[in-house]
Amino acid sequence: MPSDQKRLESWKEIATYLNREVRTARRWEKERGLPVHRIPGKRSGVYALAPEIDGWLKTKAPNGPNANGFTQVISPPPDPEPGGLPG
Repeated sequence: MPSDQKRLESWKEIATYLNREVRTARRWEKERGLPVHRIPGKRSGVYALAPEIDGWLKTKAPNGPNANGFTQVISPPPDPEPGGLPG
């Protein structure tokens, strides 16, 4: 695997990458085709490749192409302000 392909090793890592809950990531795999790979012989063993998820977000994500033909991509929230909570 090329070093530029970040591998997400669990449902928790996949959900964190998507900025969603694990339950949502699992539902998106079932209902919307989130690209997740199963590890044979391991009960809940999964992994995903970040570039595949990025491509999926651009085309098939819940905020994918809308009626106007534009694509809205889910992005992570901005980093918090240095020094604590904004106020």
